[in-house]
Amino acid sequence: MLALKKSLLMLSILISLIIIIDYNVQGMIINGGRNGDDSNQISTTSMNNNSLKVSQSSSTSPLNDHTLFNIIHLLRFLNPKLLVKEYNTAIRGNKASWLTCQICSMAVGVIRLYPNLPTVQAIFVSVCSLGYEESRVCEGLSQLFGEELIYVLVHSSLQNSEICGLVIGTSCMSTNALYPHSDKWKLPLLPLSNDVTNVLLDLEHRQKWREENAVSVQQTNQSTILHLSDLHLDIYYQPNAPAGCSEPLCCRSTSTSNKRSHAAGFWGSMDNCDSVLRTVENLLTTISQQHSDKYRYLLLTGDYIPHDIWNTTKEEIIHTTRTFNGLIKKHVPNDKIIIPVIGNHESNPVDQFCPEDLNKHFSSQWLYEELLQQWKQWIPAEYHETFRQYGYYAVVDQQARFIVMNMNYCARLNFWNVLRYLDMGDMLHWLQLELQNATLSGQYVYLVGHIAPDEDECFTHWVITYRDIIERYKNIIRGQFFGHTHLDEIRLYYSNQPLNNPEPIGVAYLAPSVTTYLNVMPSFRFYSTDTETGELVDHMTYYLNLTKANHMDKHKYEPIETTPVWEFEYNARDSYNMTSLSPKSWHQFTEQVLTNPIYLRRYYQHYGRYNDDQTDMKPISSMINVIDKVFVRV
Repeated sequence: MLALKKSLLMLSILISLIIIIDYNVQGMIINGGRNGDDSNQISTTSMNNNSLKVSQSSSTSPLNDHTLFNIIHLLRFLNPKLLVKEYNTAIRGNKASWLTCQICSMAVGVIRLYPNLPTVQAIFVSVCSLGYEESRVCEGLSQLFGEELIYVLVHSSLQNSEICGLVIGTSCMSTNALYPHSDKWKLPLLPLSNDVTNVLLDLEHRQKWREENAVSVQQTNQSTILHLSDLHLDIYYQPNAPAGCSEPLCCRSTSTSNKRSHAAGFWGSMDNCDSVLRTVENLLTTISQQHSDKYRYLLLTGDYIPHDIWNTTKEEIIHTTRTFNGLIKKHVPNDKIIIPVIGNHESNPVDQFCPEDLNKHFSSQWLYEELLQQWKQWIPAEYHETFRQYGYYAVVDQQARFIVMNMNYCARLNFWNVLRYLDMGDMLHWLQLELQNATLSGQYVYLVGHIAPDEDECFTHWVITYRDIIERYKNIIRGQFFGHTHLDEIRLYYSNQPLNNPEPIGVAYLAPSVTTYLNVMPSFRFYSTDTETGELVDHMTYYLNLTKANHMDKHKYEPIETTPVWEFEYNARDSYNMTSLSPKSWHQFTEQVLTNPIYLRRYYQHYGRYNDDQTDMKPISSMINVIDKVFVRV
C-alpha cells in the first residue's frame, strides 16, 4: 500500500509538471474546459457509465517524446523523494499542504482533459522509476491502476479540489465547498418508528441507572471472542532470502538484497516481509491445542493477501484465500462461529472495490462470488445475495448480532468511492436497518470490519455519519472490532454535543496483526464478554517472539525451538489499571496517560509489540502521537 501511495504521488507530481512545461516551454494552451482549478469539463467523447472509453491512442495526447524527455530530465533536479515524503504524509494523515493540494488538483485536471492511458502509464513508470521503486514494481502498478484511475476521474461529478480533498486531505477543499457541513456531504439518518424510539429511550434510562448505581460488568458467565487480523499470507516466503530489499515486499527468492538486508528467518522476519505458511499453521495449531475451549467466536478481519501489490492477479488472490481457508477448516472445530471479513488487499488492484451496479467491467463481484463459495457455510443463507453484491452481511447467535461491514466503502484509497461519496454500496443505510432489527429483537451488537472509521483512512463526512449512527445505537453496540494498521491500538468516538465536553460513545479495537509487516511481532487476541449483556469484560493478547523463535543452532542451521512458543503479552484491565472497558473508562485512561508516563510507555510498547528496544529511553514527546491517534472527534 505504501508503494502505491508513493507511486500515485509521483504520477501527480509529473502530471502537474506537464502543465508547467506545456505552458512555459512549448507555449501550448490547453483547451476544452473552463479555466481555473475546479474545471470539470471533459474534452473527450461523452462516456456512459458502463463503458470504458479511455483513449488508448497516443494521438490524442498533447505530449510528444521531446516533452516527456524534458519532464523526466527536469524531475531529476527536483528531489522527487522529498516531494513523495510530503505527499505520502498527506495521504496517510489527511493533512495536505498547499503544495500537495495544488499538485493533486492540477494532476486531476490534466488527466480529465487528456485521459490517454498509454501516456499516463508511461509517465507513471518514468517518474516512479526515478530511483524510488524497482522498474518492475512501477510497471506493475501502472498496468493495474491506470484504467480504473482514469475512468473514475473522468466520470466523477466532483470538482478537482473536491476529489483531492477527499483523497489526500480535507484542506484541499475550496472554501465554497463548506466541507463537510453542507447538505451536499450529509447523509440523513433513517427516521425511527415509535417502537424503535421507545426501546432506545428505555435502554438509555437503564444505562444511566447502571452508571449512577455503579453496576459492574459480570465476570462469571462469560463468552470469548478470538480475533485474528491481517495475516498477509505469503506462500512464496523463503528463509534466508534477503529480508531487506528495494521492493515493497521482501523475503522471497526474487528479492534483491540492499545495504541493510539480513537473512529472512525460519518463522518470519520483522521487516518488509509477510507471514510464513508454517507460522500461520503453527498459530492455528497452538490455538487448537491450548485455547480451543476458551472461545466461541472467531473474527477474521481481513487482509489475507501479501503486500506484493504490483504483482497481484485474481488467480493468486483466489489461491491464497483458498489456502488460508483450508487451514481454518483443518484446525478450527466445527462448533465455532467463524466470521470472516474482506480486507483492502483482497481486491485486484489493491484497495479498489466497485459494485457491479456501478460498472460491470471493473466490478468486484468476481471476488465476492469466490469468497461466498469459500465462506458460505459461515455466512447465513439470507445474506448470500447481499454479500454477492456488496461484500457485507450479519450473523445472529442467541442475543448477539455481528454486523460485518465492507469498510472499503469508506476508504479514501478506494477511487470508486469518489463516484458515490455519500454511501457507496448503500452500506450505511443497511447498517441502520440491521441496528433497528437488533433493537426490536432485544439483541446486543458487535460491529466488525477491516478498516476502523477515522479521518486518516475514511472520508470525513462518512465518519461523521458513522459517528451519528453509533451514537444513536450506543446502548446496544457492545464492541467494534477492526484491524488494518497492524498495530495494537484503539479508536475512541465522541458525541458531537456538547462541544466543550464531548461524551465518549464508543470504542473500536484495532487488533495487532499476524503478519510481521512492518517490524512487528505476530499476535492474536481474545476478548471476554458478559453473556447476558454482551459487554466486554477484558481482552488478552498473545505474541510470538521471533528473536527467540528464529535463534539458530550454528551447527545444524535450524531453529533451536522446533516449535515456537506463543507468549502471553498482556491483558487490558490489569496493564492499564481499568475498572472496565467502557468508553468512559478508556477516556479516563487517555487522561491518565497524559499525567503518568508509565502507562504511556506501556501503551506504546503494546502498540508495536516491543519492536523498539529503546522504549524506556524514548522521550515522552516522541511517544504521545500514538495517543493522539486514539481520538475520533468529527
